[in-house]
Amino acid sequence: MDTLRLSLFVDLAQSKSFSATARKFYRSQPAVSISIRKLEEELGVLLLQRGAASVRLTPEGEILRKQAVEILSLVDDLKFQASQLAKKPKGYVRFAAIHSVGLYELSDTIRVFIKKFKDIRLGLQYDEFRRVYELVESQEIEFGVVAYPQATNAIEVIPMMEHEMVVIVPKEGPFRGRAEVKLTELEGQSFVTFLEGTPTRQAIDGALK
Repeated sequence: MDTLRLSLFVDLAQSKSFSATARKFYRSQPAVSISIRKLEEELGVLLLQRGAASVRLTPEGEILRKQAVEILSLVDDLKFQASQLAKKPKGYVRFAAIHSVGLYELSDTIRVFIKKFKDIRLGLQYDEFRRVYELVESQEIEFGVVAYPQATNAIEVIPMMEHEMVVIVPKEGPFRGRAEVKLTELEGQSFVTFLEGTPTRQAIDGALK
């Protein structure tokens, strides 16, 4: 079935004027009339009641109008999806991440990305946070993933996720069974934390001051 004929019919059902539809589609009025006649012959039903001043849909024509709108919408969707496939992204994306984020937060995301964009290759390297900043600033990679990111003149920060920081305590320790622990209660306690100088360690030290 010719989708142009359907488009002409849908517009004619709305305008109720062969001349108006002909002007809209840059066709002659007889050409539009012939297209509608061929559509009626193809379907074997009368779609329009033609009058001197305007046209009206027959019951069969009203049924076709509703279905034609759906068909044309599906055709538009198909054309759009086909155009997107033609623009299917390809290439190589380089990025870096600190170990704690890359190993525990990116695995599932990378797996989904690879499944969705099979023509894009990913190049991921793990490094300490200072080196990640250097790689981004020198444009050796497209982006970096770090904890507690800091914007610079050359780097824009886009938040990716937020996590609540918790205290892990032994079952026999002074905080056993507690749902919450105040920061002031940690004063004087020995604990294992991140390496000195890392952004996460700096955030912890700042909170405990």
